[in-house]
Amino acid sequence: MIGGSELEYIARCSDSDARDAIALLHHSVRNTANGSADRVTGAVIDDSKPDADQAVVRSRLSDLSCDQRLVLEVMADVHPATSGGVYEAYCEHADNPVHDRTLRGWLPELERYELIVKSGSEYEPIYEVREIALKELEIMV
Repeated sequence: MIGGSELEYIARCSDSDARDAIALLHHSVRNTANGSADRVTGAVIDDSKPDADQAVVRSRLSDLSCDQRLVLEVMADVHPATSGGVYEAYCEHADNPVHDRTLRGWLPELERYELIVKSGSEYEPIYEVREIALKELEIMV
């Protein structure tokens, strides 16, 4: 149903990230089974990528704490923003806010999870929620 070259293509498409590769493989096989094809092709893999990406984002969002998710939601309201701007907005919405240092520690994790993007200078980076995460959070900006 799937050959070695297609598996290599999935690995390249997922930048060798295991979670991304597994999601892409799963959605490619599912889409092949639901269609009339008898094997996974490059075209099926390409067509499956948006669904796989959304599934990975959904999984990563489900791994977040309530406070981390709140950070994403307020970041969507104030983006683009520095960590200070994000923290101020977060404090306005949180019942028991974490320390600013804790929140700043979450930002690289959220970036590694590909939920936010960082731009700007090294000393005062600007953060924004990625569009795919906004879609999953059902936030319209």
